[in-house]
Amino acid sequence: MNKEIIDGKAAFIIETHYGTIEIQSEGYKQIFRRPPVLKLHQTLLDIERGPTGVSEKIEKDYKPTLQAITYRELSFKFDEIRFLRNQFQKEYEDFNFYELGMKERFYKRKEYKDKLESLNRELDEAGKKIDELFKG
Repeated sequence: MNKEIIDGKAAFIIETHYGTIEIQSEGYKQIFRRPPVLKLHQTLLDIERGPTGVSEKIEKDYKPTLQAITYRELSFKFDEIRFLRNQFQKEYEDFNFYELGMKERFYKRKEYKDKLESLNRELDEAGKKIDELFKG
């Protein structure tokens, strides 16, 4: 992100892979209160975002809470399992079982279904852990 002054107005210019975003304002002031957070999606929960307000105080020595760290780890694990499950489901749907003999076809389908069931169980467990984190 770059800041430029254009015609007496602050212009914040954000370069992206798909173009440029430019925000201009006479009174806009961008404040980064916390260090960046690596995320797989563009959302922050309240525990990650921090308190709302108009404070200009920068939290240079910010350390995330144990709950925030645990959530981040569980969230990455959940997303990883979901990705693997979706990838494996697609592989299963694309696999040409009819190239195999009857016996091999039966075992190959069972292998895929067992793996998908295992991934679905892991996904459910990861989701429950995330839910439990916010129940207390």
